[in-house]
Amino acid sequence: MRVFVVLGAATSLVVALALSRARRLAEEQGRPLGDVLREMAARLPEDLRSIPEDARRALDEGRVAAARRQAEVERDLARAREARGKRTGT
Repeated sequence: MRVFVVLGAATSLVVALALSRARRLAEEQGRPLGDVLREMAARLPEDLRSIPEDARRALDEGRVAAARRQAEVERDLARAREARGKRTGT
């Protein structure tokens, strides 16, 4: 029973977000909301098919960013150790 409550809440959230986006697009493009919603519905199958590739790309970008940040932190730590060593004479 709890699973259905969670699924219902998640579905409601997704619908609310999609409707909000559709309204924003309709307003920005000066188009009727119905046209934007129909276009979104037509694109949905392709959007769903692209999720695995999008997720892979995001994962790769995250790995690169994490490696870059790790290198920055390691450089900062090395500089801090070096500066501390110079102050203490070790």
